[in-house]
Amino acid sequence: MISEARQLPMFDGEAVAPTRLVSVEAPRAKLSKAQQAFNTWVGKIARQRDKLAQWQAFVDTRYARHVALELEPLQAEMRAAQRAMVHLIDTLLAPNGERIARKQRNALLYVLQMLIDALLEEGPDAELEALHDKHSETTRDELRQAELEMTEALLGSMLGADAIKAHGATSAEDLFAHAHKKLAADAERLAAKREARQDARGGKGGASSAAAETREKAAREASQSVREIFRRLASALHPDREPDVEERARKTTLMQRANQYYERNDLLALLALQIEVEQVDADHLAGVPDQRIAHYNHVLREQLARLDAELAACTAPFKAMLGLPPWGRDVTPPMVEAALEGQLAETSLALRELQSDLQRFRDPKLRRARLKEMAHDNDGIGDAPGMGDISELLMAFDAAAGKARRGRRR
Repeated sequence: MISEARQLPMFDGEAVAPTRLVSVEAPRAKLSKAQQAFNTWVGKIARQRDKLAQWQAFVDTRYARHVALELEPLQAEMRAAQRAMVHLIDTLLAPNGERIARKQRNALLYVLQMLIDALLEEGPDAELEALHDKHSETTRDELRQAELEMTEALLGSMLGADAIKAHGATSAEDLFAHAHKKLAADAERLAAKREARQDARGGKGGASSAAAETREKAAREASQSVREIFRRLASALHPDREPDVEERARKTTLMQRANQYYERNDLLALLALQIEVEQVDADHLAGVPDQRIAHYNHVLREQLARLDAELAACTAPFKAMLGLPPWGRDVTPPMVEAALEGQLAETSLALRELQSDLQRFRDPKLRRARLKEMAHDNDGIGDAPGMGDISELLMAFDAAAGKARRGRRR
C-alpha cells in the first residue's frame, strides 16, 4: 500500500511536497520480521527525503534570496569601501604627503595590510599585491614562500617525508591538497593489499571470504529483484506497442519515469509506479515472499545510505559556516537563517564604520583627530603597527563574510 508522509511546513508559507512511499500495511503483530524491517527502512527513507527536500527548498529560495539580494550587494559595497580606503591610505603614506607621527603611520600601515589581505581573499589582484609590496618589508611572494616552507615542515613531521616528496606545490593550500591525495592513494593501496591477503586466506576456508561471497550474492539478488520489477513495467508501458496516440503519449511519460527510477535504483518509486499503473494492487507487498522482501531490504539499505550521503553533502557547507564539525549535532535551516542574519548585521555595522572613517580621513581636520585616536589605541604596543577600532571592525567583517564565501564555494 502507498503511505503518505506528513507534509512539513517550510518558510514564507512554502511547503515541502509530501513523500509518497510504499509500505506493507498490516498490524505489526501480523508482519513477518522481513516485512517489519521493510517498513522500518521505508520510514527512515521518508524522514531523510523530507529533510533533504526541506534543505533543497531552503537553499533554492530563502537562502538564495538572502545571499543574492542582501549579502552579496553588502559585500560588494564593503569591497568598494575597502579599496577606497586602501588608495586613500596609500596617498597619505606617500613621501611627499603630510607629516604623520610614527605611531600613526604604523597604525595606517596595519590597516592597509589588513584591508589588502581581506580583498585578496576574493582572488588575485596585481594592483593590490603591488600596493602591499610597496608598503611592506616582505613581499607577498616571500610570504607565500615562507608559508609553504612552514607547511612543508609541519606535514613532513606529522606525515613523514614521503607524504610531501616531489609535491610541486606553489602554495600551502596546494601542498595540503597534494598530501591529502597522497594519503588517500596510500590508504587505497593498503586496503587492496589487505583484501588480497584476506582472499588468499579465504581460499583456504577463511570466514572473511565466505562473508564477502554472502554479501556479493545478496547484492546480485537485490539487483535482480529491482530488474524484474523494471522489466514488468517496461513490458506494460512500452509506447511502441500502443496504437492509440493519447495512450502512447501517456505511456511514454510513464516509461521515462520508470527509466529514471531504475537508473537511480529507486525500488520504492518502481513499486509505487506498479501500483499507479495498476500492474499490482495496493496489497501486493503483503503477499510477496519474505525472501524477496529481504532482497528489497538490501536495496533500501543502500538507498538510505545514498540519501544520508546526499544530505550530509547538502548540509556540510552550512556546518562549516556555523563552525560545527561534520559529525554530531545536526544543522537546520532556521539555524542557518539566524547565523546569516547575524552576519548581515555585523557586516552592515562594519560597512557603516568604514564609510564613516573614509569621510573623516578625507577631511584634514577630522583626519588628524582620527589619527590621534588610532595612535592612542596603540599605546603600549611600541612600534608594532595597530589599527584600533578599524581593525576590530575589519576582522569582524572578514570572519562573517569569509564564512559565507567559503560556504558558497563548497
